[in-house]
Amino acid sequence: SPQGDKPFLDTFDLTTRQSTRAYQGTEGYEPVVGLASPDGSRVITRFETPTTPPSVMVRSVADGRRTTLTAPSD
Repeated sequence: SPQGDKPFLDTFDLTTRQSTRAYQGTEGYEPVVGLASPDGSRVITRFETPTTPPSVMVRSVADGRRTTLTAPSD
């Protein structure tokens, strides 16, 4: 996209063969690196921008809230 890479996570229904976008980063670069809940409602991401070093976050897929797990230290 013109804004850069926007990683995403889709779910896929094996019966209907339909995919649904569960999560897509909106700011910075934030790929999904794991699931924090078995149902996929919370994902583990690595968030960074050109001016901030990477931090590991847990993000709620439903409302986008982020909780920092690790942050860079000086």
